[in-house]
Amino acid sequence: MQAKLIFLILLFWGMWCSSIYAQSLSSLKRENKQTMKELKVKYGLSSIKIEMGDNGFWYYLVSQKKGNQKCYGVISKNGNFIFECEYEDIIYINGIYKDGYVNYTFNSMSGGTDEFKLYNHMMLDHFILEKADTHEKLICTCDGKILKSGIQGQITYLGSWLLINTKEIYTRQLDGVLKLIIVNNESKNMRFMTWNGIEIFNDEMFLMIIANKASGNFNNVFAFNNQNRMGAIYLEDLNSIVPIEYSEIRTISGKREFEVKLHPADKFHVYNKTMNEKFIPKNPGEQFYVERKYEDCIKYYATEGVADADSKLYSASALKTIAILKVIQLQNHVQAPSANQLKDYNYNEIKSLLNDAKTILESAMSQDTLRTKVYQENINNCDVYLDLLETYHAQLKENSFGNQLLKSILAGISEGLKQAAVKSINASSLNIGKNSHSTANDDGRHNSSTSNSTGSSNSSNSGGLSDGVQNRIRQVEKNIANETEYLQHAQKRYNSNPTSAGKREIEAHKRAIEGYRKQIEDLKSGR
Repeated sequence: MQAKLIFLILLFWGMWCSSIYAQSLSSLKRENKQTMKELKVKYGLSSIKIEMGDNGFWYYLVSQKKGNQKCYGVISKNGNFIFECEYEDIIYINGIYKDGYVNYTFNSMSGGTDEFKLYNHMMLDHFILEKADTHEKLICTCDGKILKSGIQGQITYLGSWLLINTKEIYTRQLDGVLKLIIVNNESKNMRFMTWNGIEIFNDEMFLMIIANKASGNFNNVFAFNNQNRMGAIYLEDLNSIVPIEYSEIRTISGKREFEVKLHPADKFHVYNKTMNEKFIPKNPGEQFYVERKYEDCIKYYATEGVADADSKLYSASALKTIAILKVIQLQNHVQAPSANQLKDYNYNEIKSLLNDAKTILESAMSQDTLRTKVYQENINNCDVYLDLLETYHAQLKENSFGNQLLKSILAGISEGLKQAAVKSINASSLNIGKNSHSTANDDGRHNSSTSNSTGSSNSSNSGGLSDGVQNRIRQVEKNIANETEYLQHAQKRYNSNPTSAGKREIEAHKRAIEGYRKQIEDLKSGR
C-alpha cells in the first residue's frame, strides 16, 4: 500500500511538473506575442519561436534567410542576440546538476539491450552550435561564451561526455564484466572530451572500452589507437588520465590507479601524471611491432635482429598478439554469431602460437634472470588466453549446428520412444478391455471407434511424419522464432544507427531464417 502511495505521489508530481512546464511555455508565448512580432520586423527574421529548458531558462530560437540557406540564431529574453544567425543547427543541452552515476540503456552485441551505469560530472546547461559555412561545431554557455571551438565531425552525447566521430556503441560481456564498446567511423579517429571541451583523448582512437560500474570497480576506460598504443582514465576522476602511449595497461583493484607497460620488454609500474614516458622504436623489429606487422617483426628477430637483447620478448609478443586477435574473433563469434563471422579459424594453430610464445619466454627467462618478472607476466598472459581459447572452443562445439541438430534428433528419438511406449501401454489396455468385455454394448464399441478415429485424425494432421521428425520441426520453428526476434532487434539498431556492420547483421539473420525454413521443407519431404 505504501509503495502504491509513493508511486501515485510521484505520478502526480510528474504530471504537475509537466503541466507547469506546459503552462509556463504557453503563457510565455502569450505574454511575448507582441515582442516576437517586433523582433521579427526589427531583425528581418524568417522565423521566431520560444524554446525552454528543463530548469526554466528560455530564449528565442530565430532564423534568417541567407542566400538559399536558412541560418539559425538565439536571442535572449531581453531582445539581444546571444548568437547571430550564422548556424545550420543549434542544440540546447539540459544540465546535470550533481556528480554521480546514471543508468543508461544501450543495444547489446548479442541482441536486446543492457542497463549500463555511467559516471557523470556536474554539467551546466549549454548550447552546441554548428556553423552554416564551415560545419565547425562550438560548445557555448547560455550567455554566449565559447567554451570549445574547432570541433569537426559528428558529436555523440554520452551524459556529461562527448564523443566525436563515433560509428557504433554497444554493450558486451568481457572478462566477466559488462563493457561499453565504442568504435570509430573508419574514415576518422575518435575524440573524447568532457561536456565543456576538456580533451581526454584527442583525435587518435579507433576503439574505446568502458567498464560498467559494479560492486568493487569503477568506470575504467581503455582507449586504443592504430599504432599498438593504449591509454586509460577512470571517469570518476579527471586527474587519472593515462595518455595513449603504452603497450599494456591494467587496473589496480579497489584503487583509481593504473599499472602501465611502455613496451613488451618493460615491466608493469604504477602510472602517475608526472611521468613523461614516450616509446620510440630503436630498430625495425620494434617499428614493425608498433605498426602491427607481427609477421615482419618475427622475421626480423629471427634474422638480422636475432642478437638483440629484446629479440625473444618481441618475437613472443608478436606470436602472442596474433593468437590473441584470433581468440578475440572466436569470442566475438561465440557471443554473437550472426553479427561476427568466424573466418579461417584453426584451434590447433592458435594453441600452437600461444605455446610457442610461452616456450620462447621460458627459454629467455632461464638465460636472463634479471628480468624474470617481465617474462613471467608475459607467460601468465599466454596462460590467460589459452584458458579463454579452451572455454570458447568448447562453447563453439556446443553451439555448432551439427551438435544442435544431433541433440534435437536425440531428443526427438527419446520423445518418440516415450510416446511409442505410451501407445503400446494404451493398446494393451484396450485389448485387455476387449477381451474382458467381449459382450460390450454399442456404447463401448462406439467409444472404441471414437478413439481410433481420433488417432487417425492426429496421423492425418502430422502428414504421416514420425514423432521424431515432428519434434525436429518444432525445434526448427523455435529457432525461426528466435532468429526473427534477433532480426527485429537488429533492424531497430540499424534504424537508429545505420552502419555497414548493422546491415550485415540483418542479412545474416535473414539468411539464418531462410536456412531454417529450408530445413523444415526438407524434413517434411523426407530429404
